[in-house]
Amino acid sequence: MQLVREVTQVIGPSRNDAAARSFHVWGLVHGIASLIIDRRLPQPVDVDEVIVQSLASLPGAIRGVGAG
Repeated sequence: MQLVREVTQVIGPSRNDAAARSFHVWGLVHGIASLIIDRRLPQPVDVDEVIVQSLASLPGAIRGVGAG
């Protein structure tokens, strides 16, 4: 519920999709973390670059930028 509250603060209380957006963000972060922990990223992928790119994409994912 904390993530839903935080996402609601970003997108505004008038939107009714905070829970769905929260699970989207959680899934992105969890998926990347799992790939890193399980050492599933192939060489020569730079783990730090994956983290930077993933974090950079979160605001758009929260706000729904690029969502069709």
